[in-house]
Amino acid sequence: MALVDGEYSRLVDRGTYNYEVSAQGYARQSGSVEVGDNTPTKVIKLESILSTLQVSCATQGAQIYIDGKQRGTAPQTLTLSTEPHRIEAKLDGYRTYKEDITLGERENRRLDIPALERLTGSLRVNYKPLGSDVYVDGVKVGSNPGTFRNIGVGSHKVEIRKDGYVTASVNATVNENQAAELSGTLAQSAVPVQNNNNNAVVSQPSSSWGDLQTFEVKGVKFKMVRVQGGTFQMGATPEQGGDAKDDEKPAHSVTLDTYLIGETEVTQELWEAVMSTNPSSFKGAKNPVEQVSWDDCKVFINKLNDLTGQHFRLPTEAEWEFAARGGNKSGKTKYSGSNTIDDVAWYWQNSGDKYLSGTDSDWSLDKVNAINCKTHPVRTKKANELGIYDMSGNVWEWCEDRYGKEYYGSSPQNNPKGAATGSDRVLRGGSWYSRARSCRVSNRNYSVPFDRSYYLGFRLAL
Repeated sequence: MALVDGEYSRLVDRGTYNYEVSAQGYARQSGSVEVGDNTPTKVIKLESILSTLQVSCATQGAQIYIDGKQRGTAPQTLTLSTEPHRIEAKLDGYRTYKEDITLGERENRRLDIPALERLTGSLRVNYKPLGSDVYVDGVKVGSNPGTFRNIGVGSHKVEIRKDGYVTASVNATVNENQAAELSGTLAQSAVPVQNNNNNAVVSQPSSSWGDLQTFEVKGVKFKMVRVQGGTFQMGATPEQGGDAKDDEKPAHSVTLDTYLIGETEVTQELWEAVMSTNPSSFKGAKNPVEQVSWDDCKVFINKLNDLTGQHFRLPTEAEWEFAARGGNKSGKTKYSGSNTIDDVAWYWQNSGDKYLSGTDSDWSLDKVNAINCKTHPVRTKKANELGIYDMSGNVWEWCEDRYGKEYYGSSPQNNPKGAATGSDRVLRGGSWYSRARSCRVSNRNYSVPFDRSYYLGFRLAL
């Protein structure tokens, strides 16, 4: 007898013989064969009895394990045998979900795993002077002294900030149902401060902190504009008129704390100083960097923070819109700083070799390409009320938030962080190829976080 690659052969006398063929995951097959002098090869095709299990999880990024082996990020479509299987959904900082499941032959079943339970602890902060602000991973959680609950387990970057003092930055490890304790005294600030790596110069906040703060990395300077906290109407406000889309509605009250935002988009020279590369299609040191995904932006920001000792980040969608509207100095304009788009934005009609006459209804990518539209150097259009440039047009700007239509509601919001679930990330501001209506301060757009294009860029927040 011989068995090679699914083929079985044996020399036998003439006659009738019974056979039985089996393989794991396939239906057993039996029968008989008549053997003579020139018996042809008999081909037996087994039918699969494997089953299909579609696994999803309401918690983004959850990893699916089958019988202890990782099978990838949910959702997954799995082919399984009829034996019992252990299904697990795991994600750092969350309690593992486990379920035993047995499928019937050729069964097609769906398993929807609910949101994983987040593992949390608390953080106790007691720093001098009292009244300083406490940030966890760049998000303000309250004022010092205080106990801050529902902090996810794991390592966190905790900052204690107060005007006139050097920010304290501490790594704290939070364990489940336990409290991590931090205490100390903030040092009064001195400006400027040379970073230890000799590549970055930053000016620390002080009591005389003005509207602009300048940073320098490897000889490249960039400015951040202080946006004083306040309350504004976010979304489809009256000046947006009939151009407002459903996902901008309803207009609702949002209150934000004070923050810093980039005077301009991140330029190609700043990207090169940090990353030593330039992915942009439209080359120019003062042009905004483009061809960068949301994921790329996060890598850049991590490296920038290592160089400066700061905690730069992407702005939230609410922070972006408040700054674009001019903050507390808002003139309630349709675009960022004007009701006349050509004053403040590079967009499809003016970003090419010549101004193209027409209306939004004439817009098309073919026409845009035909007149050589492109990005332009930052700060070449009029700034808005806060001295911020290019928040309408030039490049779409990534925000930190996940995109979700359900994010907008009529209830007032305090420092909103966007949709709780979803993979798409928010884009704002329009670009060099966008029609005018896309460059409005309330217009919303989105894309997957790995998307790169010659109209995608970003600006920093702090």
